[in-house]
Amino acid sequence: MTLMQRRFLAGGEESIRERLSVLNIRHSLSAVLLYCCARDRALPRGGFNVNGPLRDCLAPAYAYVRGAEFEALLLKKRARRRIGTLI
Repeated sequence: MTLMQRRFLAGGEESIRERLSVLNIRHSLSAVLLYCCARDRALPRGGFNVNGPLRDCLAPAYAYVRGAEFEALLLKKRARRRIGTLI
């Protein structure tokens, strides 16, 4: 169990529940995409950032994906992708 999970169980803080929910959905989606890539069912060009589609789909229900912390994840991934195309 992670520290975040223990904190949620100890206090039931809503922001932690949202974050854990989004992380679980993100990991599940990533696992499906990796499986599809391994089976040659999906081969994204230049990588694929699951955070963008998650934000688009989950924003109405989860404040976490509308926040600055999640936005920073999107910006970091975009910067890495741009750097990767320059190398």
